[in-house]
Amino acid sequence: MPPQTAKADSIAAAVTASVAAALGGGWTGAVLLEAILQLWPELATTADAAKVTQALATLGFAASEEVALDAALKPAVTEAFSAGWELAQGVSHNPEDALRQGGLQRALDQLSIELKGVSQVSVDRIGNTLAQAVSEGQSSRVAGERIAEILHDPKRAQMIARTEIARAMEGAMLAQAKSMTGVDKQWLDVPSACPICQENAAEGPIKLDNPFVGGAQNPPQHPFCRCALSLVPQPV
Repeated sequence: MPPQTAKADSIAAAVTASVAAALGGGWTGAVLLEAILQLWPELATTADAAKVTQALATLGFAASEEVALDAALKPAVTEAFSAGWELAQGVSHNPEDALRQGGLQRALDQLSIELKGVSQVSVDRIGNTLAQAVSEGQSSRVAGERIAEILHDPKRAQMIARTEIARAMEGAMLAQAKSMTGVDKQWLDVPSACPICQENAAEGPIKLDNPFVGGAQNPPQHPFCRCALSLVPQPV
């Protein structure tokens, strides 16, 4: 397993635990359901996903989730970026070098954009789940349990962490490689790689500025991608 893949797995595991703990600090399915039904009692007999989604936004759920993800992911992305920078150099370095070149800030800015989209997806999932529960005449307890399953979704949290941490680490490696001379990049796939990642790997070494056949400049190609970047000397 490439060293950055193992490192990303380790950081992602810590982020997943942190996000789960943050979301468990009061924003449970039962609390959300109780608050929503107090605002819109008619939801007890009427399924209205749009109202539910709006209620969640009014209650600040999206902001709460984004804060939890930001708090856990931003320092982890910083660590991942630094690790990728160091792996590319093969020696210890001053992390301020990466900061001065702006790569880390770009990674963090992109992270915030991704989180906003993730938050809305989660809000919509909860809205649809609650609307379905109400339409089926389920009890508050059962509906709350179904919402809690979305809120405390370890696989989803791990997917976000694994993907964004890998993006930061591999992006840092590529950024640092561009300051070198005589270096190409190569895609390293894993046994469980998807067909696109296998095609990227089969391409062999390519120029640093060129995209791989799948369109990506560096891993990850897709959510949960476990591939890695390798820097190889150009042929003489």
